[in-house]
Amino acid sequence: MPEWPEMETYRKLLGERLAGQKIVSVAVNRDKSVNEPEDEFRRALTDRRILFVERRGKQLIFHLDDGFRLVLHLMLGGWMAYGVDGPKEDGEFQVILGFENGNRLFFGGLRLGYLHRLSAKQVNEQLRSLGPDPFDPRLTPESFRGRLKPRKGKLKSALTDQKFLAGIGNCYSDEICFDACIHPETPIPSLDREATDRLFASMRKVLAEAAEYGGYMDRPLTPEDTLTGGFDDGAGYMIGKGSPASGAGPTSKREKRPDAKCSIVPIAKRWDNACGSVLTSARGTATAARRYRRPRSAETPFSIFRKTRAACTSSRLIGATPPPARNGAGRTPFPRSPTAHIRSIRRPKVKRRRRWRCPR
Repeated sequence: MPEWPEMETYRKLLGERLAGQKIVSVAVNRDKSVNEPEDEFRRALTDRRILFVERRGKQLIFHLDDGFRLVLHLMLGGWMAYGVDGPKEDGEFQVILGFENGNRLFFGGLRLGYLHRLSAKQVNEQLRSLGPDPFDPRLTPESFRGRLKPRKGKLKSALTDQKFLAGIGNCYSDEICFDACIHPETPIPSLDREATDRLFASMRKVLAEAAEYGGYMDRPLTPEDTLTGGFDDGAGYMIGKGSPASGAGPTSKREKRPDAKCSIVPIAKRWDNACGSVLTSARGTATAARRYRRPRSAETPFSIFRKTRAACTSSRLIGATPPPARNGAGRTPFPRSPTAHIRSIRRPKVKRRRRWRCPR
């Protein structure tokens, strides 16, 4: 899902291209993407001019000259394209707006997202629950600490809560925690003043850097757009930039797993000595996800048993006698677990009764 840096990049690029442009054509290929009937939506937007583009959290607001607004929320998988022709067929876009200069704005992937025409009052009511913007001048380290103090949950849950801060999601919450050297699952009450101030500084640093590089969206707005998606190519921990606390540095590199669409950054030292975790970043097909896993100790009998089960033909590892081969099949027997007799006592096997069937 596009977050603060991606929507800020869209706002800058669209603001300089759409300001003062008149809408001359409207095409709606999916009725659920708009909040009005198709004919009424088309009739209300035709011959209207876009004054400027505003961003609130993860949403874009197109201000029209009649006082109404177009509220865009891309949600999961949403994206935009601008130009005379789109990168796909017109029927594959949910909404298309045509302008007097011959260019068109294509809205794709709006399966969960929407483009609603609302009045100024309706927009204020809909966005009233949003928290402050991360770069709001009124949001100081003291006010940030005050908003975080009454919360009792995990840190990442607070960062991704749009009522706490507007615009931060799953991807950049991990980037912020990594830069601040704080584990995302850290309980909020355990954070001291120094950690909270470090988190606030990392939040603005990471978001500003991501917006400067154009975010991680892999679809450019125009064919000539070289800004969008630059953060996925040249910055962030998941592509190997590393952090002073990680010990990774420039020697880290990005590795792709062959069985999934994700990437792993090898790190020489544990990036957070307080929790002793190894950072693994995984990207799903539609959204970015981060997982922090504690490596299983290699000294436990269970891990040894799992890693060497193909070669376990005796009871040297776990101290149990393997059962004989069944029916003389000749295959290598699997060693019996030393707690199998305990499980059999706790959960005895019950003989099932045959279901009675009518002889007819």
